[in-house]
Amino acid sequence: MKKSVFLLLGLVFCVSVFSNKNSINSLQISTPTVKAISGNCQNPASYIILYNLPSKGKWTLTQYPKDTSIVGRGSNFALLDVPKGDYKFVVTDSMGNKSDTTKIVTITPSFDPPAAPLIKDVVQPTAIEPSATVVLKGLPVGKDGPWILYISPNNLNFSGSDSIATILGLSYGDYSFSVENSSHCLSTPTKVSIKSVVTFDSSTTSLPSFSVSVFPNPATDEIVISSQGIQGVATKFQIMNQQGILVESGCFTNETTVKVAHFVSGLYLVSFDNGSKVKFIKK
Repeated sequence: MKKSVFLLLGLVFCVSVFSNKNSINSLQISTPTVKAISGNCQNPASYIILYNLPSKGKWTLTQYPKDTSIVGRGSNFALLDVPKGDYKFVVTDSMGNKSDTTKIVTITPSFDPPAAPLIKDVVQPTAIEPSATVVLKGLPVGKDGPWILYISPNNLNFSGSDSIATILGLSYGDYSFSVENSSHCLSTPTKVSIKSVVTFDSSTTSLPSFSVSVFPNPATDEIVISSQGIQGVATKFQIMNQQGILVESGCFTNETTVKVAHFVSGLYLVSFDNGSKVKFIKK
């Protein structure tokens, strides 16, 4: 009878130990936190960082959908040079306990530069407004925005989120405009030339031995260019518009008539080879 009691107690003890062992092996551990960083033009490396891994002993990290296993130690771990795709993970500790599957993270590297800005309008400087204005369009918007616009050679930059940008106060020179999108990819430059402004003198500039005049002023169909002081001396002249573009030139001795009916209405400058300058208005 005593022997039977001992056998029964031993059986109960073995069952209890086996049950406790199974209970320990079936414990669920914490689910790691996952962060994905996709590469871009500025930082091309894509990687995934896992936090809250088992801090004691070795662990085994199983990556899905490829079912790749990695053995390691420590509470944090980084997967480097991760290709484009969706990923999720399960971690198993040294006792065989598994976590729940992590959330799905996505690697979407972007290395596509945006299109170069397009020129919508250029307002060249005039005698009235000595600085230029450039209007750009086609800038990155939506998922590709906001953008940063870089202006050379002044090393200026400003940011925005609209598809159009207006740049004011540009002086004479050659400029290039490049745009960077939200993925830090930079476009090829768009180039614009700003012309020098012609300053119109409000009065006739005369040398002691040579003066010139233009009449009528304002003019409709033609102007008469006349010189006084030295008779019989050939004189060269040039007529420029407000943008500094040469529209007419010639040579005269004492007086000449120039047709201006085809000129655009506005202010014009007549300059002579002796340095004299006269302005007139075409109605």
